[in-house]
Amino acid sequence: MQIRELEALLNLSRDNIRFYEKQGLLAPRRGGNRYRDYSEEDVRRLKQIVILRKCGVPIADIRRLLQGEAKLPEVLREQTAQLQAQAEQLQGALSVCRQMAAKETSLEGMDEEHYFALLTQQEAEGIPFADLRDDFLAHERGIFENLWRYAYLVDIDLRDIKWRYGTIGAALFVVLLCVLRGLGQKFLWHGSFLEGFTGPFLTFLLASALLFPMFALKYRHPVAAKRYGMVLTVLALLLLVAIALLLVALLLNPIFSFWG
Repeated sequence: MQIRELEALLNLSRDNIRFYEKQGLLAPRRGGNRYRDYSEEDVRRLKQIVILRKCGVPIADIRRLLQGEAKLPEVLREQTAQLQAQAEQLQGALSVCRQMAAKETSLEGMDEEHYFALLTQQEAEGIPFADLRDDFLAHERGIFENLWRYAYLVDIDLRDIKWRYGTIGAALFVVLLCVLRGLGQKFLWHGSFLEGFTGPFLTFLLASALLFPMFALKYRHPVAAKRYGMVLTVLALLLLVAIALLLVALLLNPIFSFWG
């Protein structure tokens, strides 16, 4: 089945379907023409994903289900508790919104002292409302998750490029990005071209070499892929600890003279 047929069958957009593929929830095979070919099992899997997402189950939990790291009853119990908490939160906000809609006619004329006191009192009584810390945390999390894109000028699924244009096309695209980074380093940050080019290029090569076994094992041997990923995580943490200890030693060296 082609993707356009799948769109019509499930009333789901192509962008949604490909997003689930990028999240590792769906892995259709490629035909000789490199177009995705969705099997009956893919359709069944996608229907399961749609059902769970419409019930608000997070992508991460669906991935855990598909990888055998969680059981459906356990995930549904957690989601039921989340929905119940959201319903209680909505009830408090709904009550206050109804009061304001019935009495207030403009923002300038709003009796903010009354409603602020009302909200404060209801929160003290245990009625939940939206946690305003989520606004700031979501913003900061978005910045953190996108730092690598700002640093290396990459925000494209290289796997899709590889499928469309082949390995050589994907490699040339990576080189082009590194060239752009080098030009930016030279003309925008007044450094050298090689400094800007070499950093992301070597980082890409090293990351590819380290991550390739995990992606190669991901679908056929998910348990082995997970263990390999855990090993990489532990090694990365050990490296960070070693760097932190070295920095501490360098800072304390003038006092204790570790290196004479």
